[in-house]
Amino acid sequence: MRPGRWGTYPPEHFEDAVCFLCHLPGKKRWQLDQFALVDCPQCGQAFMSPRLNHEGRLNLYGARAYFDSGVYKTAGAKGLQRTWAEGRLDLIDAAVGNGRRHSLYEVGCAYGMFLEAAKARGYAVAGLEFSPVAAGVASERLGTTVHVGEVMDLPPADHDVVAFWDTIEHVPDPHAFMVAAAALIRPGGIVALSCPQFDSLPARLLRTRWWTLKPHKHIWHFTRKDLRRLLADVGLEEVRMVSNPLRAGNRWRLDSLVLLARKPG
Repeated sequence: MRPGRWGTYPPEHFEDAVCFLCHLPGKKRWQLDQFALVDCPQCGQAFMSPRLNHEGRLNLYGARAYFDSGVYKTAGAKGLQRTWAEGRLDLIDAAVGNGRRHSLYEVGCAYGMFLEAAKARGYAVAGLEFSPVAAGVASERLGTTVHVGEVMDLPPADHDVVAFWDTIEHVPDPHAFMVAAAALIRPGGIVALSCPQFDSLPARLLRTRWWTLKPHKHIWHFTRKDLRRLLADVGLEEVRMVSNPLRAGNRWRLDSLVLLARKPG
């Protein structure tokens, strides 16, 4: 098989998908090598079908090369990660007050750089990571155990903040993911997330050449409207949405959203 733009994957690592809200198969918009971007005929949510199945995602995210070739590859990339972390913590601090004595749980914490920054501000931190390799690195960095698994497997908790940066677009079911994440915080607690913005100027202009399309990784593509619909569906209240690439929490990202929401109570 001719190598694809996003790699080549065995047929047994694929599965078809339906819209996580409407449970309907999508209508094809673009064929992307072995993947296809489709749109829900009812709500318009864009998603990949076929997509990598659980085994395919384990193979992809379980390799250390996945992390080392991306935002952890160079000193400059790591510096940008720290800038994002500090800017996002500023937003969280404004929503919950000073971080000291507050607890923060990160889902999809990768190598633990955000948790490290939160810990330095006085948050009591804990985390979860899908990749065993990344969880091991994060545990060593933080001096505490980062657990391996998926958020849907966790029992309810009463943290002040749950964060997941550039994670929700990767998960098989964003609705179930968001419900489980919201169950980790107390009433009045904050959900903080980021994800690519599908209605951003780069996405609309570049279409199949958009650098953040990444069909092997990004199952779901959210617009502002999509995210607000998801928040409403799981009973969360929007606090702040940031897309300005000059803000520290979103620095130089022309196609990304940072969102804070509150659990009522």
